[in-house]
Amino acid sequence: MFKNLKIKNYQSHAASELNFEIGVNALVGTSDSGKSSIIRALNWIVSNRPRGNSYIRHGSDGECSVLLTLTDGTIIERYRKGGTNHYKLNGEILEALGSDVPQEISNRLNIDEINLSAQFDTPFMVFDSPGKISTTISNAVHLEDAEKLLDDLSSRIRSKTAGVKDKQERIEALETSLKRFDGLDGYKSLYDRAKALQDNLGASEAILDGLSRVSEDILKTDGKLSSICIPEGVEELLDRIGRTLAEGQTHEDQYGKMVQLAKSARSVGEKLNKLTGVENALELARDIENVLEGYLQNGSVWEKLETILQDIDCIDNTKKNGDVKIKSLIWEYNELMAELDICPACEQSMDNRHRDIMLENMR
Repeated sequence: MFKNLKIKNYQSHAASELNFEIGVNALVGTSDSGKSSIIRALNWIVSNRPRGNSYIRHGSDGECSVLLTLTDGTIIERYRKGGTNHYKLNGEILEALGSDVPQEISNRLNIDEINLSAQFDTPFMVFDSPGKISTTISNAVHLEDAEKLLDDLSSRIRSKTAGVKDKQERIEALETSLKRFDGLDGYKSLYDRAKALQDNLGASEAILDGLSRVSEDILKTDGKLSSICIPEGVEELLDRIGRTLAEGQTHEDQYGKMVQLAKSARSVGEKLNKLTGVENALELARDIENVLEGYLQNGSVWEKLETILQDIDCIDNTKKNGDVKIKSLIWEYNELMAELDICPACEQSMDNRHRDIMLENMR
């Protein structure tokens, strides 16, 4: 804690300097060599005692100072000369009030009078009275502060205990009150059902109101109809009109089918026109077209159209069979041509080029 001590004009020390080591330091010397003066100099800076100026070295200019350097670099100085009497903390002057030590100095030193003893003091607490020993221990461990803290804690514990007890009583009272609502879930279900019924009732009332208005309108209309006198023969006329409309709808449907059939027949005729060597099919397609046009103009019988369709299917099948037969004959012709070396018409030799020309002409 202490690193260096400088004493100037304090009792027997005109100018002394001591360097302290870490751990225990011992002052060794002959009697009346100034060992006790060093302790008194430390006591002057720690406790601001003794008072007065009797400790100032005789024969000096009256300037006395003790400068203490701590291991953390803090510098504390006690100074007196004439009317100047103060402390310094790291160069900052702190006035000493009476015998009190400035609080900043006490905080840095953290040393009390109990830590220092004079040369002829009795052993620490050995011969002290019980009361003084108790006071010394109390001051050393700050027992008064501990007692105050203990009293404060006891007071707080009592307050908190009372608060906990009060809250427990309130909780028990609330739990007792909540028991009245044990069946609340069932009440909620009943409420939901009642609300659904109320909504359905509102919708039913709206429907009923609408039906009531419709019923009133029907009654009014029925009254008006009962007051109307229908002329004789009107009902029969309405019945005939209905039948006529139904027949017209039937004829309209048949007419649409006939138009579609005519379009199909024309399409077949156009395809047949593109074929070569099938004159009978073309003639039949023209007959189909004439028949359809005559039917559309004169209203021919529907059964003839069905017969025409069957004939068209027969022609189409005949054409397909003919195409198959033609392809078979062409294939057979090609096979025979490949075997001939002499042309049967001009009796000249043939090569592949002549065969290709003859096949192309045949096509």
